[in-house]
Amino acid sequence: MYVVVTVFKQSSERLITQIDITEVAPLEDNKITVDVDYLARELAIKGAVALYGIYFDFDRAEVTPESDLELQVIADFLSANPDVSLYVVGHTDYQGNLEYNLDLSERRAASVVAKLNTDYGINKDRLVPKGVGPLAPKTTNETDEGRAKNRRVELVLMKG
Repeated sequence: MYVVVTVFKQSSERLITQIDITEVAPLEDNKITVDVDYLARELAIKGAVALYGIYFDFDRAEVTPESDLELQVIADFLSANPDVSLYVVGHTDYQGNLEYNLDLSERRAASVVAKLNTDYGINKDRLVPKGVGPLAPKTTNETDEGRAKNRRVELVLMKG
């Protein structure tokens, strides 16, 4: 816990006291979510956005039901922006060999595209799946935390 006490003189006769209390707690995993505004902002500023709310079982390419909230946000964004097309890029960590991870990441990206098309009505011509496996890590693959950050789906703007 942090406590900050600020006292200042507003006038010759008046003191103002402000007390700010901040409680520190560990971040709960899987509680950070994205919204349409975040997607729009990241794509406008960076041309890409990394998503960590799309899940797959170990060694599988099928999107799990826990991904539905994130997929709905993507679908809402695309519905609100009908002129936008995206690369859906699958990333893996570096467990296993390179060729296998490249294939798995491509199949996962294709699974996301298929799910957005069949379940959310997004035209699949607006989405191009690509897999880069472990070739674009965000951090080290030497720790569990690093590998988790490297397993992701990214959306990248396609230039018309």
